[in-house]
Amino acid sequence: MTPTVAGRAADRAPSGAPPGDEAEGEGSSPRRLLSPMALAYAVGPIALVLLLTMRHFGLVARVSPWAYVAAMVASQASSRLVEAWHDTPPGSLRLHLRVGAHVASVAVIVYMSGWGPALGAAFAFSAFADLQQSGARAWRATLGWSLTGCAIGQLCVLVHWAPSFLGGAQGQTIGFLGAFLFAIEIRMAGAVGEHKERSDALLAEQTAHAAAARDQAQRSEAHYRAVIENAAEGMLTIRSDGTIMSINEAAESIFGWSAAEILGQHATVLVPEANHEPLRALLATYSAPLGTPERTNVESTGVRRDGTYFPMMVSTTPITVDGAEPIVSGIVRDLSEQKRIENQLAHQVLHDSLTGLPNRLMLTDRLDQAIGRARRNALMFGVLFIDLDRFKSVNDTLGHTIGDRLLIEAAARINAAVREIDTVARLGGDEFVVLCEGIEGIHHATDLAQRIIDALQVPFRFGDDEAHVSASIGMALSAEGTVTADAILANADIAMYRAKDNGRARYELFDEAMQQWVANQVALEAALRLAAPRGELRLCYQPIVAGDSGAVHGFEALVRWDRPGVGIVGPDEFIPTAEDTGLIVEIGAWVLDEACRRAASWAQRWPGRHLGIAVNVSGRQLLSDGFLDVVTDTLARTGLDPARLTLELTESTLIDDAVAAQTLLRDLRALGVNLSLDDFGTGYSSLTYLRAFPINILKIDKSFVRTIGTERQDTAIVAAVLALAKNLDLMVVAEGVETHEQLAVLVQLHCPYLQGYLFSPPTGDDAIAALVDAPVLGLANATPPLS
Repeated sequence: MTPTVAGRAADRAPSGAPPGDEAEGEGSSPRRLLSPMALAYAVGPIALVLLLTMRHFGLVARVSPWAYVAAMVASQASSRLVEAWHDTPPGSLRLHLRVGAHVASVAVIVYMSGWGPALGAAFAFSAFADLQQSGARAWRATLGWSLTGCAIGQLCVLVHWAPSFLGGAQGQTIGFLGAFLFAIEIRMAGAVGEHKERSDALLAEQTAHAAAARDQAQRSEAHYRAVIENAAEGMLTIRSDGTIMSINEAAESIFGWSAAEILGQHATVLVPEANHEPLRALLATYSAPLGTPERTNVESTGVRRDGTYFPMMVSTTPITVDGAEPIVSGIVRDLSEQKRIENQLAHQVLHDSLTGLPNRLMLTDRLDQAIGRARRNALMFGVLFIDLDRFKSVNDTLGHTIGDRLLIEAAARINAAVREIDTVARLGGDEFVVLCEGIEGIHHATDLAQRIIDALQVPFRFGDDEAHVSASIGMALSAEGTVTADAILANADIAMYRAKDNGRARYELFDEAMQQWVANQVALEAALRLAAPRGELRLCYQPIVAGDSGAVHGFEALVRWDRPGVGIVGPDEFIPTAEDTGLIVEIGAWVLDEACRRAASWAQRWPGRHLGIAVNVSGRQLLSDGFLDVVTDTLARTGLDPARLTLELTESTLIDDAVAAQTLLRDLRALGVNLSLDDFGTGYSSLTYLRAFPINILKIDKSFVRTIGTERQDTAIVAAVLALAKNLDLMVVAEGVETHEQLAVLVQLHCPYLQGYLFSPPTGDDAIAALVDAPVLGLANATPPLS
C-alpha cells in the first residue's frame, strides 16, 4: 500500500460523521499537529526513499529508480485529481474512476516491487479507505476494481511483464489466496459498514423523532398556555372543594382580581351570596362517588372585585387525570355587552327611533293590557288620536330637519301635558296616540285633549325659524273592555278626521252618531265602487262669464252621483270617500273624458266662441301613476284643443308632494293645458306657489266675494289679487257671485271673469245652448239647478 493512499484516507472524515467533528479537529485540537493532507504528501517521499533503499539492498526488484519515481509521482498526481470525487454516490461513473485510480496506484507499485502476489492485502487497505470515504454501499465497486487490479498484475507476472520473486505456480497460488482473502475482507467490511450505517441512520432518525416530539410537546404546551392566557373568554380551574387553582388574563379582566389575589380563595367570592349554596352543591356533584356529571352551561350572575354584579355564561367541565380527584374547568363569558345590545334592540323594536316614544307595536300591547284590566275591573280608559295640522307646510317651507325637530319637541310637549301613568306613542309621521287609563268620565279625556291642544299651539322656535302647528284630536272611550285594540284606534282615528273636517285645532269624541256615520260611509264606499261601471255619474256645468261683455267664456264641469234609491248626491257627500279609497282616480278619469268630449262638441257647434272647460283635479288623482298620459290620451281621443282645457287645483293638491307636482305641472303646461289655482287666498303659501308652479289662472275664493263691497278688508284683498294677477300676467276668475252688488264691485275692479249663481247654477247639458247664445251678465238664469 502506498503512503499516498494512506494519507488520502486519513485526510477525510468518516462518512456520516457530523460536520462539526472535522472542523473541530482542524487546527484547533491539540491531538492533531498536522493536517491529513500534509501528512499524506509527507508519506509519499518517505515511501519513495524506502523503496530506493530496499532496491539498493536487493529487497525489491531492480527496476530503474526513475520508474519508482515516476510511479510514485503518478500515484500522487492521480490521487490528487480524483480527490474532489470523494462524495460520489455508489454506482456512479466518478466513483468507479476514483476507485480505479486508487487500485491502479496500488497495483503498479506492489507489482513493480516484485512482491505483487504476496502484497495483495494492499488492495484491502485501499478499499477500506474508499469505503470510509464513499460509504459501505461502495464495496461492490472497490471489490470489483481490486480483483481487476490483482488479476491484471498476476497476468503481467505470468507473461513476465512484471518482475516477481515468486515465480510459477507458487506465485499464482499466493496471488489467488491473497485475492480471496482481501475479497472476504472487503465484503465483510462492506457488510459491517452497511450495518453500522443503518444503525447510525436508525439512531439518527430516532434521535430526530425524539427531538421533534420534544419540540412538539414544548410547542403544544406553549400553544396551550398561549391559548389559555390570550383567550377572549375567562378560564379558570377549581378543585371540588371550591379552591381556585388557576385563572387566565381574560378572567382576571372580567372579575377584576389578579391571579396572585384570587388563587387559593373559594369560588364563592365570584358569585352573589344568594348563589353560594347552589355553587357548593354543584361542586359537590363533581366529587360524588357515583361518578362525575357531564358538562353544564348556566347563565348566572357574577360579582366583580368592586362588588358590582354582571350577567355571565358559565360552562363547567370535569377533568380527571389518572383517577385523581376531579378538577372543574370553567369557561366564563361576560354577557354585559350582549345584554346591552339585546336591550337596545328590544327598545328599538318597541320604540320610535326619532322621538323615543313607544311605537304602534308597544301601544297595541299596552292597549290589550288596558282592555283586559277594564274587562276585569270595570275601569274606563280612553284613546286620544292626535294629528298635527299644517305639519306638511313646515316640512315644505323649513325642511325635513326642522320638521324632525318639531316632532321631537311636540312629543315632549304632549308628554308634559299627560299624567305619568298615561302612555304617549308615535304611530308615524305627525300622528301621536295617548292611552289614558283609570279615568272617571268624559271630562277627564276632554281636559287632557284641551291641554295638548293648548301646548301645541305655542309657536315652535328653531333659531331664526318659527313654525306654527295645531292639533286635531279624536277621542274614543271604553268602559266594558269589549272593544279590540284595532277597533278603538280606528274609532279615535275617525273622530280625529271629524275634528279636521270641523275646522282643526279641536277635539271630537267618537259617539253613536259617529258610529252610524261610519256605517253609512262603509255603505257609501260599497255603492260608490259601482257608480262609474253602472253609469250612475252625471256632469253638470256652471258658466264662467266674461266681466266686460257678459258673454259665456266657458264652463266648470261639476260631477254628481245619481245614486239608486237616494237620488242626486252632491260631491261634498262622496268625493271625500272617493279620495280616501282611491276611487277618485277612476272617477276623475271619467269626468275628464266626459268633459273634454262635451267641450269638443261645443267647439264644433260654436267655432268662433272658443269655449273652454274647467275640470277639478284632486291631489291623489294628480299624483297617480300615468296622469299625464291620461290627459294626453283624452285630448287625442276627443280631439279637444289643449288650450280649451283648464285643470283646477287646490293648495292641498300642490303640497301633498311639491317636487313631483312641480315637474308634472310643467309637463301639462307644455301640452298647452291651462292650470288654475282654486280657492286662492285661503291657504298659507299661495304666493309661494305662484312662483314655484306654472299657474296661469287664479280663482278668488267665494269667501272674499261674499262680503265684497261691505267689508273693506275683503274688498281690498280682491283688489290686491287683481292687481297682482295683472302684473304677473295671470287670468282671474271670481267665484261665488250671487248678488248684483257683488257683481257691480267686481266690474268696477275690472275682474276679467266671473262665476256664480247670479248667472246660473250648475245645470244640465240641455241648457248649455241657451246659456251660450244669450248674454247672461247681471241676469239670474231661469234654468233650475241640477241638484
